[in-house]
Amino acid sequence: MTLQAQAQLQVLAFLGTVALVGAGVLAAVAFTLASRRREAALAASGTLVVLGAYATALLALGAAGRDRVLGPGEAKVFCEIDCHLAYTVSRVRVQRDGAGERFAVTLRTYFDPRTIAPWRGDAPLYPNPRRVRVVDDRRRAWAPAERRGTALDTPLRPGESYETTFTFDLPADLSTPRLELTEAEPITRLIVGHENSPLHGKTLLALGRGWESADTR
Repeated sequence: MTLQAQAQLQVLAFLGTVALVGAGVLAAVAFTLASRRREAALAASGTLVVLGAYATALLALGAAGRDRVLGPGEAKVFCEIDCHLAYTVSRVRVQRDGAGERFAVTLRTYFDPRTIAPWRGDAPLYPNPRRVRVVDDRRRAWAPAERRGTALDTPLRPGESYETTFTFDLPADLSTPRLELTEAEPITRLIVGHENSPLHGKTLLALGRGWESADTR
């Protein structure tokens, strides 16, 4: 299954569950008001079964997901139904800063024109909000101290790209720094199979000290 098909299936599963739960709640209320207790109980029970099944799938697929680390130059693709946006760490600069280190991480955002249909046209795409932080293998996390360059929610047209540099103040003993770039929308925690769902691993970007990516797309 392609990433795009998987993303579409995840969204359809979520929307379908919301629709079924909404219909079940309305039916239970309507039957209760009509004093049809047996039908109201059946509607309520069916709604709980749907919720239970979705919650089970959410946790089971989350627990099955493992962290994945992409190497230098490898792109993390975001599928907001359509898989258009790719993010690559293009440069990493490290400076000694007191007892720690200051990482300047340059992230390249690219709208891959190969992912669009011929009839889509040249309309801009508006990225969803992103969360950026550095994590290590002990699950410690650091938010950026500074951002320079183009904001990550800036729209792009097919084939366009821009760069954003985030600065992190990190401890000197950090041996495996990785960039965690995820969607910031809270609703993604409820999408089955999404990396933001409970227990699910993340796709991380490796941060090698003092290197530049060879990616020139």
